[in-house]
Amino acid sequence: MRPPCELVVRIILPYIRARIAKQLIEEYGYTPTQVSRILKISKTSVLKYRKILKESPIREIELMNRIADEAVKRIIEGEAKNNLIELICRACMLERMGGVVCSLHRRTYSFLKECNACRNIMLGLEEAAVERAKILGNLMEAYNILSSIDGFNEIIPEVRTNIVMCVRNADKIEDVAGFPGRITVVKGRASIISPPEFGASKHLATVLLEARRINPEINSCTCIKYSRGIEVCLRKLGYRLLYMNRQLFKNISDYIKSLKSIDVNSAIIDLGGSGIEPVTYIFASSAVEVAKKVKQIAYNMRRSSQNYSRILSKFYP
Repeated sequence: MRPPCELVVRIILPYIRARIAKQLIEEYGYTPTQVSRILKISKTSVLKYRKILKESPIREIELMNRIADEAVKRIIEGEAKNNLIELICRACMLERMGGVVCSLHRRTYSFLKECNACRNIMLGLEEAAVERAKILGNLMEAYNILSSIDGFNEIIPEVRTNIVMCVRNADKIEDVAGFPGRITVVKGRASIISPPEFGASKHLATVLLEARRINPEINSCTCIKYSRGIEVCLRKLGYRLLYMNRQLFKNISDYIKSLKSIDVNSAIIDLGGSGIEPVTYIFASSAVEVAKKVKQIAYNMRRSSQNYSRILSKFYP
């Protein structure tokens, strides 16, 4: 088993790093220590750049030099953060499709001269990759909606929350994306510690997968706190309320399995129990739609609270 990745790590990546080091040191006056910090490699590795460039077996030097030169340009312009990884990985993916990586792979291992593995993989993954990218983008858009909600802390559980969305044929937790570490609150507004990832939320992913087994149109869900006020608000907004009885079901997954139907207009209310906080689960076809529902609920809750305050002020000025 000799995947092309090992040649990238052993030959191509060291060459690109060496070329970057040469440019920064000889043309821009960087010190080896500065270069080591930028490239996140040891100073000793940086100082080997002349030897690596001289002894590299790569034939397609011009292409590798163009990649390295583009990296140097981004470093000089202050745009290196994260962009270098994207630059290198993009080039690697493209060059595995009959390019430099593919050529080097076949030359190094003669038994792979007819290999088309990378091409077949890339073609097969194209649709899946696009779908996953769209889901991650949808989740970030949903977070932006949540972060715009005034008093977000008033509608989420003490255990905090998350928002998840899955691929079309999801059947395992790794097919569901969410925010690592959950969505918390900073100064009353939604806050995250990192961008969404697949497999980041076990609990809500399980809830979503169980709901989808009943209704595949459900692709996203979240949970907010439960209160009598939220329950009344949901009724006014036309939600179909489903109540989980903790005396009959140990967890939310078992309860959902018992349901005959569920749709994007359903809200499951878990009334909680001893040591278990009451929560409300909201569903939709996308993370953005879930976030819009949460924003609508928050708006109605706040308006109801303001109306109640005005009524009280009339009697207790």
